[in-house]
Amino acid sequence: MFEFKEGRGMIQIDHDIPVPDSKYRTKYPWNQMKVGDSFCAQLTENQRKGLHSCAKRAGIKITTRTTEEGIRVWRIN
Repeated sequence: MFEFKEGRGMIQIDHDIPVPDSKYRTKYPWNQMKVGDSFCAQLTENQRKGLHSCAKRAGIKITTRTTEEGIRVWRIN
């Protein structure tokens, strides 16, 4: 047990409690993509930057290129 110095009460410290899965969801199909897979989307430049942040949070590396159809996104790791 740990007691706060300022008299706020006691805290029970627990061990070996597993961390629940993240509730983080993405609108992009990262978990369905294999390395080398790609998709095309109509994105603004800000959305394109956000896409890179979203992939990074998911532990995925991507590269993007502007094509005639829109922004093509490849999974590279």
